[in-house]
Parts: sequence; C-alpha cells; structure tokens
Amino acid sequence: MDKNLHWLRQEKGFSMMELSVSLPLFAVLLLSLTVIFGWGIKSYFFMVSDWALQRDVQFSMKRICNDVMFADRVECDSGRITIYGKTSDNKTTRVNYELTRENFPRIRRNSQPLTGESTLGTIEIEEMDFDAVGAAGLYIHIKGRNRATGHEYELRTVEYMMNNTRGGI
Repeated sequence: MDKNLHWLRQEKGFSMMELSVSLPLFAVLLLSLTVIFGWGIKSYFFMVSDWALQRDVQFSMKRICNDVMFADRVECDSGRITIYGKTSDNKTTRVNYELTRENFPRIRRNSQPLTGESTLGTIEIEEMDFDAVGAAGLYIHIKGRNRATGHEYELRTVEYMMNNTRGGI
C-alpha cells in the first residue's frame, strides 16, 4: 500500500511547467473580463446620459404645453416665448421661457434653469422654435443633444390655447 502512495508524496505543489502554462491563460482571461466589465460600465453611463437628455426635452415640452394650453395670449420668437394667462382670482400672469447660451445651451423658465442639470453628460438644448398655427394654435419644437454621446433627441407638437377667445396668438 505504501508503494502505491509514493508518487503522491512527491507531488507537493504545481510544477514549473504547469505554472508557465496556467499563468498566461489566467492573465488573458482576467484581462478580457476587465475589458468586458469596463465596456459594460461605459455603456450603462451612456444609456443613463441619453435617458437624461430625453427626460429634459420631454419635461420642457410638457411644461411649455401646459402653460400654452391655459394661456390667454402668447408672444413668441425663435428661442423665446412669453405666455400670458389669468389666475383663478382673475389676476394676469406671465411666464417666460428662453433658450440661453451660457456655458452650455439650456432652457430657462422665468430665469430658473429647466434643463441641463445632468451629472453624467452635458445636455445641450440646441433649438427651441415656436410658430403660430391657425387662430389659437402654437407649433413647438425642442431639440437637444448629449455632448457625451453625440446623440440627438427632438420633439415637435402643436398645442391649442383653450382660453384664447380673441382668435389670435
């Protein structure tokens, strides 16, 4: 019995030949896993950054459309709109939206930033256009770009003013 276990006593670890084959294979495997993990992280941050772009453009469009829907009168030119309305106690209100060109372009509502607060990618609003449609309609176009990914996102709509009884913008 002792003669059969003699070879086991001589095997006390890895041989040089085994190590010289397994270490490079392990290094290649570890390097490829690191590259795949890094690519996944980068893709995740790009995806979240593009989501922030869509969220900013959609949120801006929703705010502008809501204010236009309940407006009495609208004054607009490229990159700027002033919306006039009335409160429940018949006081006149005014809301200004403008496309600024500071460090990076963004939309401001009454001088307060509405877009551009993303920490993952710089979101730029490139275009914000308005045009009268019919007696009480307003064409709205907002286009944004993610500086990190280069992707663009834009929305276009026509919003009609419910309170516009004079028949003009």
